[in-house]
Amino acid sequence: MSEAPERIWADTAYGKTCGVDWSVGKAFQQDVEYRRADLPPTLSAAMELPEVRAMVGALERECALTQAQVDRMLVNSTKMDANITTLTEAAARVLHDIDDIVANSEGVAGLHMNGEVAEWHSLMSGGSFEAWLRSVEVLRAALTPTADKEPKS
Repeated sequence: MSEAPERIWADTAYGKTCGVDWSVGKAFQQDVEYRRADLPPTLSAAMELPEVRAMVGALERECALTQAQVDRMLVNSTKMDANITTLTEAAARVLHDIDDIVANSEGVAGLHMNGEVAEWHSLMSGGSFEAWLRSVEVLRAALTPTADKEPKS
């Protein structure tokens, strides 16, 4: 076996197969060790060794667990994307409703508790009371695509 490792070992401590050492001189606690001279002549024959089969089985089980985790993350990601879409659409409707109210009224009566109407221009960005509705502009900016933001595909 031209690509045969210098040694192959199986550490089955705690009932698990832990790995293969393809190099020389590493100190490992070992249950089983094969030296090059003891290895079968072909890779397929080496793969039939009980220790190698145990390691392959352990790796396959670990890969299956990892794939299950990836699958769960993809499902969660899909749900999160759907939630983001729902929230974005709701936020856009709220902005539309606010814009409609602003376009069809003079302002907010009773806001300053002095009997005067607080006009919209004083409550929006640049107005003397802009802090009251700053969140509207923050939301509008968050929903407005710009060159900086990359659209999700």
